[in-house]
Order: sequence, then structure tokens, then C-alpha cells
Amino acid sequence: VYDNYGYHFDVMEFKERQKKLKIHYHFTCTCDACINGWPLREQLPSLFNLCGDTQNRIESALKICHEYLHYALRAEIPPELFVGLTVLNNTIKYIMDMSYMPTIETVDILRTKRIVYHLQ
Repeated sequence: VYDNYGYHFDVMEFKERQKKLKIHYHFTCTCDACINGWPLREQLPSLFNLCGDTQNRIESALKICHEYLHYALRAEIPPELFVGLTVLNNTIKYIMDMSYMPTIETVDILRTKRIVYHLQ
């Protein structure tokens, strides 16, 4: 079972996340981000620093990500939503196959998906 309690690793420090989850939901989180000490978004590596050959492969997905984010910030549902979300999902899988720890690009794609899903 997967659930999101609203305390995202990319915007909230580990100790603060753990404290809030304990107070509000009465458990100690053992997700990958908490167990492995993933840093905040600003401290994550860029995918392009990890592996330069992948740039062409993910550029189209990042373009869709930025376009969808612009729609979402205006509270508009993007055109061809299913196709775009499929591209974003496949790109996340591709990135995670290369690097277990998230990158700035992975976090940005996931953040965009969260915003777009809330519009529906």
C-alpha cells in the first residue's frame, strides 16, 4: 500500500518529516528517502551530471514536464493528458533504472504529476 502523507522528502528535512509524521500519524517512516537520507531538491544531483548520454532521451519528457507545469499552475488540464503522463512515467522509470537516488529532474517530473493529478 502506498500513500502520501504530504511531507515530501524534497522539500522537508528528514528530522522535521519524522517528527510531523510521528505527531500526526503515529508512525516512524521507513520509506527509501528516510532510510537512505535523501537530500532536499536543491541538493540533489542533476541527471545530466550523472550521465551525459541520456540528455537526448529525456529532453522531450522534460519539455512535456515544463509545459504541463505551466498548464497546472493556471489550473488548466493539459491537452493529450494521457499521452504526456505516459511519457513522464516512462521517463521516471528510465531515470530510476540509471540512478536509484532521485535527481532534480525526477523530483520535478513527480512534482508536476502531483499538481496535474490534483486538477482532475
